[in-house]
Amino acid sequence: MTGTRQIAFLIAVRCLAPVYGQESSYESIHGVDVATDTPGKLVVRWRGQAYPIVLADLPMAKNLPEEFKDGIEAEVLGIDEASGRLYFGAGAEPSQNKTWGIFSYELETKKLSSLGEFEGRVLRHLSFRQIHRS
Repeated sequence: MTGTRQIAFLIAVRCLAPVYGQESSYESIHGVDVATDTPGKLVVRWRGQAYPIVLADLPMAKNLPEEFKDGIEAEVLGIDEASGRLYFGAGAEPSQNKTWGIFSYELETKKLSSLGEFEGRVLRHLSFRQIHRS
């Protein structure tokens, strides 16, 4: 391939990648990059690697009817940079006031731990520091 053809090919691949789901856009939230376009998953990028968490696999989803499993919401609360432990909340009820499960997830070992529950509309006022201290 000539230089011009290579450049044209790279531009075409770069432009078409989002269409075919090969590339996600990320947003920095509480010290970790979180993919913004991954329905049904919480995907975080840490130290250059993407880590997907399938929300329908969370303990809270086991007793949900199938039609509600796609509606599970997740919010990143923070990350312990030294250990690679991600803290996040996930809510499954189809209402404004949800019961949010609070979890820690070790990115490299994929170990999920439940830390408790929180009731409310959003988790934004619950901080990573409050969870990390306990």
